[in-house]
Amino acid sequence: MSVPPVIEFRDVHKSFGALEVIRGISLSIDRGSVVVVCGPSGSGKSTLIRMVNRLEAPTLGDILVDGISSTHARGEELRRLRTGVGFVFQQFNLYPHMSARQNVTLALRKVLGKTQAEADAVADEVLDRVGLADKAGTFPGQLSGGQQQRVAIARALATRPDILLFDEPTSALDPEMIGEVLTVIRQLTHQGITLVVVTHEMGFARTVADRILFLDQGRIEEDAHPDDFFSAPRSPRARQFLSQILSPLHTAGD
Repeated sequence: MSVPPVIEFRDVHKSFGALEVIRGISLSIDRGSVVVVCGPSGSGKSTLIRMVNRLEAPTLGDILVDGISSTHARGEELRRLRTGVGFVFQQFNLYPHMSARQNVTLALRKVLGKTQAEADAVADEVLDRVGLADKAGTFPGQLSGGQQQRVAIARALATRPDILLFDEPTSALDPEMIGEVLTVIRQLTHQGITLVVVTHEMGFARTVADRILFLDQGRIEEDAHPDDFFSAPRSPRARQFLSQILSPLHTAGD
């Protein structure tokens, strides 16, 4: 008996006004897999993952998350779905007036109804997992960019999600901070969580992904194992993309 996919796109389209950014994508993602989404700017990568937990709604088609339609989920069903899908943003999105611990506990208290003591215990655990146990009382403005992004990852982990979505999690970081964030994400690949990571860090993608999705103009042009994608991409657009980033390929994320 086959195991159903944890995420399934069914002929999904997304338009912003007259601009169609996702063009008829059908896609299944297996539970516990690590999928890297890459492609040129404007190819629809961020929109693709933002539709999984309904930060964006498809214009046409449907997306199933654990068998539940995220497209049509409302109220309590949508809240439960979003609780099971953690999202890490490019720009951290931390509350500057709250400590690292407070940023992590907010959803635990307000959405999941945990007591302050329960939420604090979870926050301290996940901050320790991302190497920031000693920064729980520190405010975002006192943290480096890499540390802020690790707090954001801890916040996403706090609700015990089955799926984690990363939207270019290192693109707002200085080069020396990229490695510390990629190390944390790399550690998560061994913990049974389904990871979908939008990134330009091809060295990282090559070493951690089970699967590479290459998007161009709202369509999936390549869906391949990393070995095949990097050694023999089928589409001319993917070959051009890789040739343009060939130098970072040997250093990024290592």
